[in-house]
Amino acid sequence: ENSDEVEATQVVSKVADKKDNSGSLNENRSAQVAEVDETKMVKVNTSGEKNDGEEGDFERIIAKLSMKQNNIRKDGSDYEAPLPETVPSSVATKIPKVIRSVPMSPPPGLGPLPSSPPPKPTMHEGNQVTSGSTMPRAERPNTPSNSTDTAAEQIDNKQAAKPTATTTKWQPKRFLTRIQEQPGKLLVNNQHATLSGYPHFALATKKEFLATWSLPLQYLQQRTLHKLQLQKQKALNANEEGEKGDTAPMKNPENLTIRDALQSLTVGLFRRGCSENGSNHSIISKQVVPSKNTNHDSHSGSSENEYHFEINDRTGIIYGTVPFYSPRTPGNVVLRLYFEDDAPVTLATSRCIKVVVNHEDLEPTLRFILSNFKTRKGSTGGSLSCIHSLASVLDQLQPIINKNDYNQHHRHRNSAMDGSGRAAWGCICESRKIVDSCKVDYFKKKDKLEEQLDVLDRLKEQEIAASDSGEKDSIQPCKPSGSNDTESETNQKVNEWKEKKSSLMGERASNERKWREVQGAFANVLKAVISNDAVTTLLKHDIVMKLRLEYELWCPLCENFAPNPFEVVNRNETGETHHDKAVSINYPHPITNTHVNRCRKSRAKMQKEVLGFVPQTESFASIECGPQQQPIYTSLFSNLSKAMEKMYNEEYVPSMESIQKKAQARDLTQNAVSMCDAFPQGTRVVIFGSSANGFGSPQSDLDMCLQLPPSVSIKDFEGEDGSSAMAALADKLEELGMVKVDKARLTARIPVIKFYCPNDSKKESDNEDISTMTECDISMQNPLAVINTALLRHYSALKPEVRILVAIIKRWAKSRDINNPSNHTLSSYGYIIMLLHFLTTHQVNGTNIKPFYQSEEEPKQISGCPYIPNLQWMNPHWAQSQLGTPYQEIDAQPKNQYTMMTHPSENTFLVNKYFYQLNDEGLMMNLRRHLDYHDHHHQGQRTQSKPLVGRILVSFFYYYAYKFDYKKHVVSLQSHRHGSIEREAKSEHDGWKSYGQSLCIEDPFETFYDVAHVLKPMSFQRMKREFVLAYTKIVESFACTKSGCSEIENSWGHGLLDKICEEAVCGNGQ
Repeated sequence: ENSDEVEATQVVSKVADKKDNSGSLNENRSAQVAEVDETKMVKVNTSGEKNDGEEGDFERIIAKLSMKQNNIRKDGSDYEAPLPETVPSSVATKIPKVIRSVPMSPPPGLGPLPSSPPPKPTMHEGNQVTSGSTMPRAERPNTPSNSTDTAAEQIDNKQAAKPTATTTKWQPKRFLTRIQEQPGKLLVNNQHATLSGYPHFALATKKEFLATWSLPLQYLQQRTLHKLQLQKQKALNANEEGEKGDTAPMKNPENLTIRDALQSLTVGLFRRGCSENGSNHSIISKQVVPSKNTNHDSHSGSSENEYHFEINDRTGIIYGTVPFYSPRTPGNVVLRLYFEDDAPVTLATSRCIKVVVNHEDLEPTLRFILSNFKTRKGSTGGSLSCIHSLASVLDQLQPIINKNDYNQHHRHRNSAMDGSGRAAWGCICESRKIVDSCKVDYFKKKDKLEEQLDVLDRLKEQEIAASDSGEKDSIQPCKPSGSNDTESETNQKVNEWKEKKSSLMGERASNERKWREVQGAFANVLKAVISNDAVTTLLKHDIVMKLRLEYELWCPLCENFAPNPFEVVNRNETGETHHDKAVSINYPHPITNTHVNRCRKSRAKMQKEVLGFVPQTESFASIECGPQQQPIYTSLFSNLSKAMEKMYNEEYVPSMESIQKKAQARDLTQNAVSMCDAFPQGTRVVIFGSSANGFGSPQSDLDMCLQLPPSVSIKDFEGEDGSSAMAALADKLEELGMVKVDKARLTARIPVIKFYCPNDSKKESDNEDISTMTECDISMQNPLAVINTALLRHYSALKPEVRILVAIIKRWAKSRDINNPSNHTLSSYGYIIMLLHFLTTHQVNGTNIKPFYQSEEEPKQISGCPYIPNLQWMNPHWAQSQLGTPYQEIDAQPKNQYTMMTHPSENTFLVNKYFYQLNDEGLMMNLRRHLDYHDHHHQGQRTQSKPLVGRILVSFFYYYAYKFDYKKHVVSLQSHRHGSIEREAKSEHDGWKSYGQSLCIEDPFETFYDVAHVLKPMSFQRMKREFVLAYTKIVESFACTKSGCSEIENSWGHGLLDKICEEAVCGNGQ
């Protein structure tokens, strides 16, 4: 056969040599095929010769796979291809010599098999991929645009004008990041990966574990042919262009072996959330069958011998094992399966491996980090990773349980530290040296950049002055002939000046960011030392006190350390401070509270200069009054609660008139749809968004969408068909008297019509003021928006306090100018999710508000019930149980034809739309009785008062100001008894950013979508600052009342609420 005539949709294979009855191999055959034994390596055909032997088991396997392709997951169910827990010694399946020809579909992640090389995915309007493999939305840049509004954003952001996406070439760093999309799978010590990511697989440092990988043979065949076809096309293009590039001889497809198909298949160990695959980004990576030109270096982990693999002829699965050792530093890691020559395509991801440090491994781990400090001097990135590793070790250090070990540590506590303590102190000292070195570098570069910017500004002023004087001297009645050249030269100078200015500003921002990162990393080390009591077994008491003094200088809002009052300042002859020299600190001994207060005063002075106020960090639990002042305390929050209720009733409760206006607008729109021939009979107009979810106001606009009959597919109204149908509907709306019908968004991916509905539908009402009309918009079918609205409506109906809290928070956010997505701040929908996350994860009993789960590492439910149940995870039987029964949740959300639906725009993503629906009044009443019982009872004892809504508002501000870990966790309604959603997990499976300290909000149904993606770093800092400022205002007012200021006590209520929601000046929060 001529290998050049291979069809693009076929994979060529040959049959394996068969073992004869005597058990010996045929001596005349060139293939050297041995039986698979778990103690031996697999031998495959390496001769490259054709073999015309009999057709073997592999042909039968491929025949089965061509009839049923059930090994590649196309739905949301868990991938459960049969795989033995251990490699059986009785298996004697032969590795086929060559791959036989069978037609098949393109492999996942590779796209179709073209006659020419496929172009890379490119981004066009709407961020839609027009070629190559499809990309989920979460793997694309989070750019707010009209054409990419999700269901959640369409609910609340209709008023925000979003910029359209520019046509840029972009490609994600990783494909197929979700487990349900991956063709293969990876096991860690025979434990499968789970879609939820829980539980983690705990492992000590430097412990061996076994990675078991599997792939469908069909995928290998498809990929091999695809790769050969690209090589062939590349060679043809090179010949046509007359190029003499690297034209390596192509292997005859008939002679390809399994070994050839597995070339560059790699199992890599990565830090969870690493943005890229490949040996350059892994901790260690190992190729199953290393290529001949592989460099056997220590990082790649390549071995001269291949790792064990074999074929299961019953299922058509090839699988193998690769041994690994856990890293020497703690943290979360995962295994990934990929081809090194096509690293972005992730074939499988393992369960998260949580590496922890035991007491017996503590000293080796700390000494390893200490050696890294010394070998990575001069490298800011390497030193920063060492500081993070040190903080992780100290933070997860557990107290000693073994009495003998405790006595041994106790003997060293007051005399001399043991080996672990000396190593820990050495690492802390090295971290401090890095901070001092970075401080010197920061101020040097800062002074240099400031000087360059001043020179640039002076040059500009000189140019402007010279230009003005030249114009005055050259005033003539006619235009000079060379004025065009002069103008062009001036424009060129202006552009050059702008480029230099922009470059210097970027360098300054980068310098500031690096300095903040180093300080933040060192602050985490200090925090771990101060907050973890187990560290006292490592360090002496006076050392811990010195580190406490230093931590008192840290402000997370300013992201900076305040000047140390015990620092010896270096000054020059003129009295100016020298920042380009190492500092020395003379700590007092012994350290008392007076010295701690000096550090706090220094921090407060810096906060006053930078923030404009001094944040109050104490929680209300620590500053609550004694029994004699409890009535005053209750009175204060009672006044605040009454003021909140009054504001809600006056401004947010919809009047009957506004309800009738919106009902009339909906009816008129339904008439227009019924009269429009572009839509089939039975098309309904459905209201969604704030007007239907219970969290709106009388001024909220009316969001509507079309709901097509079940017999009609939405695909019939995509593209131009949908635009033309919506255009016909717009004409009908104008005929019915709608005002200002806006057709600008008819060409968007989801066509939208905006218009105003007059109170009187007659055309004589054209003179009506538009401010009295109902603002409306209608879009094509949007099922996720309707489902999302139903979920929020159920939450708003559980308790009236939920609606009051949402109204006050929206009022606060809008007045503080942090509620505008077009200005890179959070939408109202985002604040609603933040509040629901807080209420579903906290328990409220009177004045006591605490997390509902005791531990994040091992979530354990406490008695009682959260303030409101999580409707997506609540056990339906709990609502029907006896009063007083502890709150219960389901282990997994149901997955069936009623709860699962394909995402309207992301065909590879299945949405689980399940939540406990309270459509029956009896169900709602039963659930409310349970919630009311738990509001008035704590641990079986009846409490005196119902939780005050004002107290809940204060706790909400405190939680997001100080308690919520933005760097580690995600705001999500999927946070339940299995634990909080981690940013690392979202980065691993949905491509979210895992670095930096910013807010991430997971959509309840479109779980791959980050509602807070619009936030910029500066916007997030300003938003967090507003949470702190609101809480500080409340605490200061409470402190004044506690000291006996009657005027402040009387002002609690409307006065305090107005103070919290006062308008921000120039959007800067002042």
